[in-house]
Amino acid sequence: MTIRLGVSPLSWVNSDIPEFAALVSVEHCLSEAAFIGYEGIELEDPFRKRIEELPTLLRSRGLCLIGGWHSSFLLEHSIEEEKANLKKHLDTLKKQGSYLLILADCTGAVHRDPNKGLSERPILNESQWEQLCSGINELVDFAHSEGFKTAYHPHMGTVVQSESDIDRLMESCKNLGLLIDPGHLAYAQADILALAQRHLHRIQHVHFKNVRKPILELVLASDSPFVPAIKKGVFTVPGDDGINGDEGLDFRPLVQMLVEAAYDGWFVVEAEQDPRVANPLLYARLGYYTLKQLISQASLQRESTAVTLSKKLSKI
Repeated sequence: MTIRLGVSPLSWVNSDIPEFAALVSVEHCLSEAAFIGYEGIELEDPFRKRIEELPTLLRSRGLCLIGGWHSSFLLEHSIEEEKANLKKHLDTLKKQGSYLLILADCTGAVHRDPNKGLSERPILNESQWEQLCSGINELVDFAHSEGFKTAYHPHMGTVVQSESDIDRLMESCKNLGLLIDPGHLAYAQADILALAQRHLHRIQHVHFKNVRKPILELVLASDSPFVPAIKKGVFTVPGDDGINGDEGLDFRPLVQMLVEAAYDGWFVVEAEQDPRVANPLLYARLGYYTLKQLISQASLQRESTAVTLSKKLSKI
């Protein structure tokens, strides 16, 4: 079991909200991530604009590129077009030494539209589900042939958002890995632990995103668009649980579950926040040390359980 701690640039810059990207330089983002102690960082749009320089920028700070999001549009484009677009993305990641594909289909997605509530997200009929899953299977097989690990990212405002959406996708796409993001799952009102347990050995990547429950309740009740919800502060990092400690998610059971299952991969701290309101360095640091502590506690519990079991077996 090897768990590495990484971070998403979304605490500093945000592809969904370009105005945030102008506030912090790529160099500043990478330097703060390295200063905190993270080993790797994910790819975001501001990094793509500096893609030729990125290996040097990362290497000089002791960071690696973990992987990168790719949007497919399988109900809008031909599979040939989608494979060609994916090939360009995979080639970009390969040049950075990264072999993790984070995939999400964005056909008709509303998460970038500041004027559409999440209730307006696309809902697929039977034939559309078949087309989507057939296309994803082809993309996954292609990515695997290129040496990549795949992790599908269920995301608010997209065709795969709800718990039932995820179950259906996993049932229809047997070779597809899953990305677990507790923040998005809580937003979608899914049973996070039950879902993770059902698909435990399909989990290939984890985004540790927290929610501020009072704000989540408000944006759900008002059917807020996704971007305004982010600006209101619906997301935060692990460890930020409010004054009374009951406003965020409890990540301990999920971390324990993954450690017990010998999860081998990245835990990535991610929180889309306004950097003018939530200081990226402070929040990314809080997420880092919270996860380090949770991993340490879960590992000790795992070792203790193994020792207890060994002693019981020795008496048989």
